[in-house]
Amino acid sequence: MAKDTDLLRKAITAFNDRFTGLKALEFSATAPLPQVGNQRYDTKVHLRSGKRESLYQAEIKPRFSHTVRQLLLMQKASANRPLLLVTHYVNPEMADQLIRDNMQFIDSAGNAFINLGFLRIISKGNLPKNRAPLPSSPRLFKASGLKVVFALLSRPDLITGTLREIATKSGVSLGTAAGIVEEIKARLYLIEDNKGTRRLIRKKDLFEAWVTAYPEQLRPKIHLGKYRGEHGWWYEKVLQPAWAQWGGEVAASRLTNYLFPQAITVYLVGVRLDEFLLENKLRLDGNGTVEILERFWPTGDLGQILETVHPMLVYADLIAMGNERNIETAKIIYDQHIARYLRED
Repeated sequence: MAKDTDLLRKAITAFNDRFTGLKALEFSATAPLPQVGNQRYDTKVHLRSGKRESLYQAEIKPRFSHTVRQLLLMQKASANRPLLLVTHYVNPEMADQLIRDNMQFIDSAGNAFINLGFLRIISKGNLPKNRAPLPSSPRLFKASGLKVVFALLSRPDLITGTLREIATKSGVSLGTAAGIVEEIKARLYLIEDNKGTRRLIRKKDLFEAWVTAYPEQLRPKIHLGKYRGEHGWWYEKVLQPAWAQWGGEVAASRLTNYLFPQAITVYLVGVRLDEFLLENKLRLDGNGTVEILERFWPTGDLGQILETVHPMLVYADLIAMGNERNIETAKIIYDQHIARYLRED
């Protein structure tokens, strides 16, 4: 509790120093608040601006991650008062995601998102004190970098392969693969021994960063369109995994038997689009429930391809959709199918 109290004080001080006209004047971190529904919150924060005041339920999370974000989104749905995340540091990519989620936060570096009826504040890109700036990242969490990261996380042995092998399995050029691997190393997700053997570290953090960036930086680039078909056309449909696989809710349903799909997601080799539409009697419809995306990874060993895409991609699809049922299903998939990939060696 002492560490949480110290973090809360630092975050409030950083906020007040940056926004002198708006003061977070009162807080309490001596005991949890009474339970609200099924939730219990760490503390409360009063935010005052002139004569106006808002009371937040606050969650203090020193090490914030995408997984924590999921839990907070679920909590927010049942809270009677606004929920405020208090953490050490929210990077710009995660800040953008929290803003899209309307998840209010403050951190000890002076980054913040406050969204009240009479006030909206956004501050991001501030680094913690005594922390050197990270190397510029033109590609790591952009489309090409996300392809490489996905290949490395979903194929654990690939990190020890040659750069040419990494490029081939990622679907990028050799030069791009080399640059991305160096950036992964610079951002301390990769270490190399004196023999040049590479090993991924902080894999969970890397995966969470990938999940955050994927729906904004890569998914729109592979979107082939939204379509509508006959009711239930997909239910007993058997895909040819060499060129078409289920993603999103359909894949989640088949992996967990926990979710009945409302949205249909297919990852497809682009040149097969017309054939797929004709075969399944799908017509273009911007409001349709069928989304087709171009598969961004090369076809591997055909004997190893399943009818659903890799669980990491299913998880990312569900998180991007964001509703509570999908987030619950994503957690099941994480526990059952993903966690083993992210264990530290």
